[in-house]
Amino acid sequence: MAKKNSPPSANLKKLVISSTLAATLVGSAFWIVNNNKPVQPLPSYQVKQVIDGDTFITTDNQHVRLRDAQAPDQGHCGYQQAKDELSRLILNKPVYLIVRYHDSYRLYADVFTPDGEVNELMIKSGWARYDRGLKPHLVAARQHAQQQNLGIYGSCITTTPDDPNCLIKGNINTKTGEKIYYFPGCISYNRTIVDKDLGESWFCSEIEARQSGFRKALTCFSRSWP
Repeated sequence: MAKKNSPPSANLKKLVISSTLAATLVGSAFWIVNNNKPVQPLPSYQVKQVIDGDTFITTDNQHVRLRDAQAPDQGHCGYQQAKDELSRLILNKPVYLIVRYHDSYRLYADVFTPDGEVNELMIKSGWARYDRGLKPHLVAARQHAQQQNLGIYGSCITTTPDDPNCLIKGNINTKTGEKIYYFPGCISYNRTIVDKDLGESWFCSEIEARQSGFRKALTCFSRSWP
């Protein structure tokens, strides 16, 4: 679901920081660190509203997106739980931002509170994904969630349907957004995982799958289901 936000302010655009720099807690505030030395204090912000599990609005109306963390969109499995977890982590606390880049509508940031890095904590809780990077601490956070079956890994990523009569797997290509369904007998059916947090779903009939915007996989050939 598209998120419509306000353009970043000039002041927050100035916070865009090289990805080679990090932050550390010094006393009660966060500082930018370069070569293991604190070089610049980070200003703190307050959160006005949490949109979902990876996006929030500050009291000065800036939309901030957690960099590297992908939480379920509204209507998808885990949306409310992820939103609740981010709310618990950032509401009524000072929030510090290392803004790595921005688009026309929002800032992409590493976010901190006195409790630690929020991006990492969301991934470790299992309510946000980290699928495309190799940062050791975020990989470790993801592995922790996977091993403990936390968050989406415990309830949203499925290989068996809730209803044994609904065996059709609806899969969404993460690169193209194309929606494809598979049923038993189609090549790749057994390897296909239904990621309900990404909007994928199980279907009881081909008609139901097509009505939801999915097409039959080419590897099903001329077969039909049931």
